[in-house]
Amino acid sequence: MSLGDSPETNGGETLADAARDEREVAAEHLREELNRDPSDEEIDEWLRHHTEGY
Repeated sequence: MSLGDSPETNGGETLADAARDEREVAAEHLREELNRDPSDEEIDEWLRHHTEGY
């Protein structure tokens, strides 16, 4: 597999990869807001709040 064919560059992410990425984005936002590492419950609540309309 060449560098250009990696899953990251050709859209080959799995659903599990996307979910993990989504949680990491939420954790980063909360880390900035709270100035600490968020709990799993805080991440879940943030995701619920920011995805309710979708």
